[in-house]
Amino acid sequence: MPKKLYILNGTIYDEKEELVSGAVVKVTEMDPLNKTSKYLGYTVTDINGYYLISIEAFYDKFYELAIFPPLDS
Repeated sequence: MPKKLYILNGTIYDEKEELVSGAVVKVTEMDPLNKTSKYLGYTVTDINGYYLISIEAFYDKFYELAIFPPLDS
């Protein structure tokens, strides 16, 4: 199966629409055929709430991002 390298990036805001520094963004690969999931990695937002992570992605898989608050909040 062909794979491609993708860069996922974005900015995390809280419910008050303020930037969130230190939030954790976790990426999981979901295989709908085998009903399995695989943890791919994580990144942490910078002082401006920005995150960036690179993954090898497959066309027949789905990818889930989970966002967790900073540990100090």
